[in-house]
Amino acid sequence: MIIWVDPQEHSTALIAACRLGNEAVLEAVLRRAQAAFNLTCAQDFKLFLMCADKDGFSPLHTKCKDGYTVLVDVLLSQVEAVFAEDPEGSKRFLTRANNDGFSALNTACKEGHIAVVDILLRQAQIVFLDDTKRFKRFLNQVNHDGFAPLNSACTALEKKPQRFRIF
Repeated sequence: MIIWVDPQEHSTALIAACRLGNEAVLEAVLRRAQAAFNLTCAQDFKLFLMCADKDGFSPLHTKCKDGYTVLVDVLLSQVEAVFAEDPEGSKRFLTRANNDGFSALNTACKEGHIAVVDILLRQAQIVFLDDTKRFKRFLNQVNHDGFAPLNSACTALEKKPQRFRIF
């Protein structure tokens, strides 16, 4: 049971809420979906969180692209709670790539959203705490152009140096 908004685009209510960029709307969609899925199956709610549009953009990709730190936090806190008993699910959520091979981290780096990158790295430290090898793969996950997140960040720096502050 996935709540579709536009089946042609593979857009769900969760993706639409993320695109809208309103924290209250996102939280309302998550609450309603969680209540509905808890009545049927917790596994369906996990699938709901992992959904993607026709381009492979998950709700997390959408917010990492836009740089909405608050909404990235909301999504990650939901994932942390829902996948508490399923660490592999959390790892899949963070490493999921869109159709161009971009992970959420790669997307945030490409767009130059340092605060989002920081949130993702902090979450990854928790999720991959017991799996150093997989954490390294997460940090070096390349897209279809062969760019890892650091490459994407450097490309963004060349295009828009004002987005980055070096301390």
